[in-house]
Amino acid sequence: PLLNINFIKEIVSKMKGVRNCLFRLTTNGTLLKKHIEFFVENKIKLDISIDGNKYNNSYRIYKNGKPAFTKTIETIEFIKDKYPEYYKTYVQLHSVLHNRNSMKSIYTYLNKLDKKPSIYSLQELGVNEKRLNDFNFMFKPKNIKQYVGIENEFFKEMPEIQNAITLLYDKKYFYKSTKRLAYKQEFEDDYYIGTCIPFQKSIFISTDCKFYPCEKLSKHFNFGGITEHGFEINYDWILKTYNEYFKKLYNQCKKCFNPKCLACILLLDGEKDKYTCKLYMSEEKYAQKHIELMTLLKKKPQVYQWIANEVHYV
Repeated sequence: PLLNINFIKEIVSKMKGVRNCLFRLTTNGTLLKKHIEFFVENKIKLDISIDGNKYNNSYRIYKNGKPAFTKTIETIEFIKDKYPEYYKTYVQLHSVLHNRNSMKSIYTYLNKLDKKPSIYSLQELGVNEKRLNDFNFMFKPKNIKQYVGIENEFFKEMPEIQNAITLLYDKKYFYKSTKRLAYKQEFEDDYYIGTCIPFQKSIFISTDCKFYPCEKLSKHFNFGGITEHGFEINYDWILKTYNEYFKKLYNQCKKCFNPKCLACILLLDGEKDKYTCKLYMSEEKYAQKHIELMTLLKKKPQVYQWIANEVHYV
């Protein structure tokens, strides 16, 4: 994105003074050093992409095939040394899980930079069907084996802990406010989905000045942008697209027992009028999850205490 630094500066300038407006930029850091003062002065959050050590990061290369690792590390260390408070508060290291790294190797290396990395698995959405085998060979999903040796460092992100949080904050037993408790609201039609409405939390602006709901979605989901006439937003597209996707999943959502779904309907696999949600939970599966939760809490009672003290309902 720093190839278009003037556009970034223009956006920041125009949005200054807007209440609760925060900026976040994702970059590999190779062009960041010469512009860093601008980001520090404007307190812009930086997500620097790095997948671990030199070998771990070897998929990240320049157009000429040379590795970007050395430049990325130099930039990170420069910010850390020259702007320590900014580095501590506004810089996050992001890593992608693939067949040249592991969660442990990523954490072991990046922890030396005084950062706990955010580690992600890539989505299949938008991948050419002819290259899906290559994609699945290269990029790996998170699983319980990935946490071996780093359980304490990634305690709250572990699948069993996330499952415990979800079930303990089940909407059937947990009231978000005293008002809901007093009025005894029914929850049959209260659907929880992880789909963000544009501008609800954030938007993603590409370097060609286009708007997207988030950085995970393909160009198919462009709903506006910045032109010579100013901000242009296609409200009709937003309304039509979101309603169409939700309509395809309505019957699944209605029958689902997942207490707090994080599935984004725009990222689900499907074709025409049929979509399948991988997070769909039947009544039987829900009951089994509760058995697993009780087993976990009996085995590790400290988990409940940690959730009660540290986790806040969202």
